[in-house]
Amino acid sequence: MRLWLGGDVTPGDDCDPVPLLVTIPAGAASVAVQLVPHDDALVEGPETATLVLCASADHRIDHAAAQATATIADDDGTAATPTVDVVAIDASAGETANPGAVRFSRTGPTTAPLLVHYRLAGSATRDVDLQPLPGTATIAAGAQSAVLTVLPRNDTVAEASETAIVTLLADANYALGQGRSAHVVVADDDRPPLLPIVGAIATDPAIGEPAAAGAFTLLRTGSTAQPLTVRFAVGGTATAGGDYVAPATVATIAAGSAWVRVPVQAIDDLAVEGRESVVLRLLPDPAYAIPRPFEP
Repeated sequence: MRLWLGGDVTPGDDCDPVPLLVTIPAGAASVAVQLVPHDDALVEGPETATLVLCASADHRIDHAAAQATATIADDDGTAATPTVDVVAIDASAGETANPGAVRFSRTGPTTAPLLVHYRLAGSATRDVDLQPLPGTATIAAGAQSAVLTVLPRNDTVAEASETAIVTLLADANYALGQGRSAHVVVADDDRPPLLPIVGAIATDPAIGEPAAAGAFTLLRTGSTAQPLTVRFAVGGTATAGGDYVAPATVATIAAGSAWVRVPVQAIDDLAVEGRESVVLRLLPDPAYAIPRPFEP
């Protein structure tokens, strides 16, 4: 049977490694999984280990008895050892002068300062998305708590909201309480630049043999500071290379311009064909947006 281990314990630190694949021997109705604690010197408070049965085609699970929890009691510290918790008191931060904050609280006497250790994790990158954090906080003498400010860096990168997770670390001078981690969400204030919108119109729709030429015009909105290459396909009832000279499948709107002309040159053949059409269809590209009537 496969097992999943959850809870507060860290196998290898707080206890021996726990097997996550066990076999009930032939002739037996059960098997024991031992949780062997490690006797360390850290004041951690009670920690839990929860074993959960994983689904399998080899057996059915009684969901009322699919998991079991054991608690490892801590034997370090004394009655005077403070217990420390952390909680987010401002879980919403933003890049534009909007810090978040977490609070470290302790129980017991406050006659001496208490140095608290923590680890920073989450999707926000330390010293890139956040101002530097030292990894420790001091609850001052006479104080029951200390506040850690989580200050985002105001960059110019458009990105999704990110998390900063402050997790308490064990220490011989205090026990860990129930609140061992706090989350702060860092909102971004940058937005990706708006894409130019590209459209196409038939500015000279009348093409005829023997040598009359028509044209499409490709237009763009927004800034013209940079050139923009537009992709397109040409179809219709007329045949490229037979009824007209096949144009290229890309056209570049030059820097400083909002449009470019795509000529269509008729070919004078001897076939009696009647009226035929040439249709230009814009193709999508990450560099621009296509309005709905022109979407493929």
